[in-house]
Amino acid sequence: MGRLATWAPVVAAAALVVASPAASITVPAGTAVFSVMSLKPEATTYHAVTSRSIRVEHPAKTSVASTRTSGDNPAWSPDGRRIAFLSLNVKDFDFEIYVMNADGSGQRRLTRAAGFDTAPSWSPDGRRIAFQSNRDGNFEVYVMNAGGSGLRRLTREPGFDGWPAWSPDGRRIAFQSERDSNTDVYLMNADGSHQRRLTDAAGFDGGPSWSPDGRRIAFSRGEAGDAEVYVMNADGSGRRRLTHARGFDGGPSWSPDGRRIAFESGRDGGAYGIYVMNADGSRQRRLTRKQMGAVGSPDWSPDGKRIAFASSGPNPEIYVMDPNGKKVRQLTRG
Repeated sequence: MGRLATWAPVVAAAALVVASPAASITVPAGTAVFSVMSLKPEATTYHAVTSRSIRVEHPAKTSVASTRTSGDNPAWSPDGRRIAFLSLNVKDFDFEIYVMNADGSGQRRLTRAAGFDTAPSWSPDGRRIAFQSNRDGNFEVYVMNAGGSGLRRLTREPGFDGWPAWSPDGRRIAFQSERDSNTDVYLMNADGSHQRRLTDAAGFDGGPSWSPDGRRIAFSRGEAGDAEVYVMNADGSGRRRLTHARGFDGGPSWSPDGRRIAFESGRDGGAYGIYVMNADGSRQRRLTRKQMGAVGSPDWSPDGKRIAFASSGPNPEIYVMDPNGKKVRQLTRG
């Protein structure tokens, strides 16, 4: 899997290129892209929290072959009728947040800002969406109405703030922050007040996901070239490791009944896949087939009958499947 490079957002010394044969895009040098999870020195490939890959190449090798890649970071609305997701505008290299019906129809753009708008998270009442954006020059957590209006910035700290996750009662938002020179999980009220740190490990803690009862938070912890899924109480106490596999395990998503956790993993040494385990870490098993290529960003539907996830290439697309990995269906087509 390669050695751990850094847990900070990527700041390229050379041009960054989306590693997609059908939509390779040059990003200006110095652009902060994602929170790095691991690095393969031999391929100069950075794996992000979402399993997407960013490849460093010479700008002369790049081209623009499409106008929009279809999607990543799927997030179900609380009523299960819609899915928010991010999509890349290839021409301008803008990541924007879109929403669509649960069957893939009615795709509509919600954000319109230069830069990266990613990682949508619905409020429990379905009226608002929290997300991360660097529209003001630094990655911060924002919130908007579900229709795209009423934009408001919640964090104002140096360093990366992102990957928001709304608590089931709608009163709090967990998020990932690098404000104290380390990547940790933080918590704030839904209006942005009372921001406090929950974790303080030497490595990386990020990608929080609330249990349905609001009592626990699953997250990814990375150190010494590895990343695993952990769970803790909502106040940061009682941290416990759930996965013990070599490579990256992350992107946890709880089932609505709180009994299982879906996550993404590169443990098999090949393409990233979607796995599921019991909430105590037992019975870990792969759901997606390796023939699909790399997939990640699982999100469980509110009725527990489907899991949305994203592929990585040639164009990233949004899919849904049954919780047993069967009946895979593609929703977006770039």
